[in-house]
Amino acid sequence: MAVLDAVARTHPLTWGNCAPVPEPAYEDPERFLRSVHPAWGRRPSWASVAALTTPREARRAVAAAALDWWPARVGEVVQAAHELVVNALRVAAFAEVSSWTDGDTLVVEVADAGPGLPDETLGYVPPSDGPDGARGMWLAWSLADDAAVDSSPAGTAVRLFFHR
Repeated sequence: MAVLDAVARTHPLTWGNCAPVPEPAYEDPERFLRSVHPAWGRRPSWASVAALTTPREARRAVAAAALDWWPARVGEVVQAAHELVVNALRVAAFAEVSSWTDGDTLVVEVADAGPGLPDETLGYVPPSDGPDGARGMWLAWSLADDAAVDSSPAGTAVRLFFHR
């Protein structure tokens, strides 16, 4: 039943008798995505936090956290965080990278004080072909088990969740 509910919430038209009809449960894509993201809570006080100005610094910091947590996924964790840090440094002087564990999940957060995302659905659809196709968010989402976004004109924070 949950799948059918999601279909109704994500499709503006459904089939009724012999023709498409408006779906009353349809939601704006950004609203739907926020409803299925992991809950956004405060970062725990024990989280490792670093303000970084280069992607190389981010790779080192995230690799150390991932190696302590689960070496088998260190490559995925580092690549995903790297992509987000590169994006953050395009719009801000530094990126704040945090990591912590929550049970059997490693959480990596990349935050910046840039202008916010123009579209919170970035990362859910493969980028367009060509040199201007932004791939960072999509690649990070593809490597992580789950993701959540908190974006406003004051900045953006992206959390990636990696399950053991």
